[in-house]
Amino acid sequence: MGLLGHVLERAAGKPYETLLREKILDPLGMKDTGITLTEAQQARYAQGYLDDDPEKEAVLWDLGCIAPCGALVSTVPDLARFVLLQFGAGKEGVGPVSGGTLAETHRPQRVFDAWNGGIGLGWLIQRTDEVGDVVWHNGGMSGHRAHLRFSLDHGVGVIVFSNRGTGSGRNEVDAFARELLVEAVEVFGTVSEEVRGMAEAIGTHIRETPGTSLAGLFHRNFLEKIPIDQIEPVFLGLYGKGGACEGIESIRPTDRENGARIVYRMERGDPVVCELQIQRSDPPKILYLRFGE
Repeated sequence: MGLLGHVLERAAGKPYETLLREKILDPLGMKDTGITLTEAQQARYAQGYLDDDPEKEAVLWDLGCIAPCGALVSTVPDLARFVLLQFGAGKEGVGPVSGGTLAETHRPQRVFDAWNGGIGLGWLIQRTDEVGDVVWHNGGMSGHRAHLRFSLDHGVGVIVFSNRGTGSGRNEVDAFARELLVEAVEVFGTVSEEVRGMAEAIGTHIRETPGTSLAGLFHRNFLEKIPIDQIEPVFLGLYGKGGACEGIESIRPTDRENGARIVYRMERGDPVVCELQIQRSDPPKILYLRFGE
């Protein structure tokens, strides 16, 4: 990355920091991010401390011509703007980096040996049991650690800074960021359009006679375990107890990949709680379905 930044400088005929500010930082309003700090920024700079002696101040490295590999200094609000840009991946009208380009940076270029993720363009992509695919990167300088990770499916990201160490502090910060994203998804996460669409489709079948297309919502493996003639009475029972479904009160992601906890508003009686998991295919299919707390 240090060499790439130097090549960009030579190609553009401008210092890397100037190029970055023109193309990315200024358009995104990231005014507290850069390599060269103003006096005001230096006054707010978080002094770093070493792992082997937490009371000993670390000296900020001078990376010289390879500064693009790690000399940027930033703040949580600034990086939050950068994370928000990432959520535009694959969408039209996104800038200053197009949605197509963003999506390409998140696409694995080399797959890990364990087949649980890969390396994209400047990002790492990891499959997790808790929130599905996560895009992330970490880094560190003398006396500092940083970790940024986000879930495109849930529209949630976390940013963690530490002003201690480059050794064991790395593992501590990475572990904390992983746990924090899981908690953040539970509180702030959204579900994909495929999951929301399936949740709405299920609601339309809670009526006196479940629709004839009910069987088509389920994956064949699900129907092999629970035939449709066992599923239909469940929908009829829900209708008998609460009447027709009037809509969705809330829908939140769960720890199942492409899963959600849905609360349906009923014509009468208490709301109905449903846990759902789908296979993201065309069309999506239900892999798991359970009503009740």
